[in-house]
Amino acid sequence: MSVMANPLGIESMTDSSKKSAGPLFDAEPVSKQIARRFRVTVALTAMPALIGSIILAIFTGFGRPEVGLGLITILLLPVVVMAWVEYGLYRSRVRSFLANPLTDDKNDAPPV
Repeated sequence: MSVMANPLGIESMTDSSKKSAGPLFDAEPVSKQIARRFRVTVALTAMPALIGSIILAIFTGFGRPEVGLGLITILLLPVVVMAWVEYGLYRSRVRSFLANPLTDDKNDAPPV
């Protein structure tokens, strides 16, 4: 009975199979992750703004823009606010991670 030195067979994988494995073997740079998160946050701002303007136009057409503003405030504003809060938290976590890289020293390792 032989012991497998490499149970995943990473060395035997071809370049195309490593690419298809995706982030399992090759992590995406943090700058790309932050850029993608920013684009998602902007989209989560633009879409509710568009929907809100449609709601406001409809209620203004019926002579009740205050009702439209109330609906926008209750339904859509929390989506936008939480998207930006989450983006800010994500960026601060990335900054703190990059400022304090993990080390191999067990005394400096973060608690588990």
